[in-house]
Amino acid sequence: MGIRKALHPKKKANGKYYVPPACFTLSNTQKDILLQVLKDVKVPDIYASNISSCVDLKQRTMHRLKSHDCHILMQQLLLLPCGIACQGICSKDLKIGDLEKLQDRVAITLCHLERIFPPSFFDIIEHLLIHLVEDAILGGPSQYRSMWFIERFLLCLKNYVRNRRYPEDAIAEGRWIDELMTFFSWYLDDVETKSNPPLRNDVLSNETTYQEGRRSSREKGFKLDDITRAQAHRYVLFNSTSTTSYRDEHIKEIKKENPRLSRHNVDRIHNERFQLWFRNHVEKMHMAGEKISEDIQTLAIGPLIQEKRMIGYICDGVRYLTESRDVKRKTQNSGIMLKAITQSYASIKDKNPILAEVSFYEILTDIIELYYSKNLKFVLFKCKWVNNSKGLIEKDDYGFTLVNFNHLLYTRHQLSDEPFIFASQAQQVFYVDHPTEKEWRMVVKLKPRGFYDLGDDTPTIEHRKDIWSCGLNNNWMTQHLKLKKTLNGLEKGYQD
Repeated sequence: MGIRKALHPKKKANGKYYVPPACFTLSNTQKDILLQVLKDVKVPDIYASNISSCVDLKQRTMHRLKSHDCHILMQQLLLLPCGIACQGICSKDLKIGDLEKLQDRVAITLCHLERIFPPSFFDIIEHLLIHLVEDAILGGPSQYRSMWFIERFLLCLKNYVRNRRYPEDAIAEGRWIDELMTFFSWYLDDVETKSNPPLRNDVLSNETTYQEGRRSSREKGFKLDDITRAQAHRYVLFNSTSTTSYRDEHIKEIKKENPRLSRHNVDRIHNERFQLWFRNHVEKMHMAGEKISEDIQTLAIGPLIQEKRMIGYICDGVRYLTESRDVKRKTQNSGIMLKAITQSYASIKDKNPILAEVSFYEILTDIIELYYSKNLKFVLFKCKWVNNSKGLIEKDDYGFTLVNFNHLLYTRHQLSDEPFIFASQAQQVFYVDHPTEKEWRMVVKLKPRGFYDLGDDTPTIEHRKDIWSCGLNNNWMTQHLKLKKTLNGLEKGYQD
């Protein structure tokens, strides 16, 4: 056909021919780089098995990989073109807008593949990628529409057969009994059953704290220094809903005293003086006989100096460990991402700051339980933050986020530093070393097991009509009302 001349056989000096390697063929050096990255990779708890134990650097091979580990490699670490499509289509929740973008990316990816592989490579399976996205748009997630579930379930159906003379009846009866017992087991919360196993990172409710989570290690008492105590207390005051009205009142007083101050300076003064102002303001209200809630009085006093420290904490079904503990383990549970809405100033004289959502990447270094009273405690994560202002967060050609931990924020331990966040605000990520640029690390995001994106809290059709989740339209309030009406109708018909 006269195409792809780079793949044509080449003639040697001795008259023999050889086939040159294709562009997708890895040399020994490239194999060493790839396998070394996989050898050093550490993933979070219950995310995958120990992939590093499956790598043989001497033989340049991988062995004993489970099917789930292969999915992790293709869809997360290697990010193959087909992995991009499978990762989006096989997700537990899908959005129509994202699928439409994915449809365009699949077509472009196949065009790139046609420039690399010979025509004999492309059969009906490669062409099927074009239609998978359209099927997901029409039918929702593929978990309940694919044949994989039926193929895996055939063995279970065969095991129901007790009487080979009537196999269909035996399968129907066995399946009916199994579904009945499974349905009953859902109502037994305190009993371990086949369909209700105990979770590895389960969260027990704690009525004495404002954080939903539990510690996964022993607590140790220690004393907070004055700077750390002030930083932690300030973060609690600025992120508690009970102090919102007091923060607004303090900002109004600052503007009233100095009406010519820029917004940047108002925010700076507010951050520096709010703790002392809040305590004095609550004392004046108490002396005047005004009614003040117990939590406000406790927050005004401040936390104790003697606090508790731990190296592990479980929140929202995710296990977090400090960096010092992660070094001794085969998993990585200290990577954290925080999405916060912040005001960005172009300069000190900027009067129109931009309010936008910014992603911050950090490593967990300490877990502190801030004790105010018996009924008021807060669990705070102290982190090492990547400096966003110096261009130390980039995106490569494949969409990976790259961060540089050689340049961090808050390295001088000053009073104005903000190294703390609430445990409930953290989102777990893990970092993979860049194969060629050692200063950079790639960020891989993940969703907790059992997490479903339900969109906005407002159950309106306008907000939810473009979201698919679990194979059903995610307008859960409408579905709930329809189901309730159906059950009421069935109950009324049964009574009649």
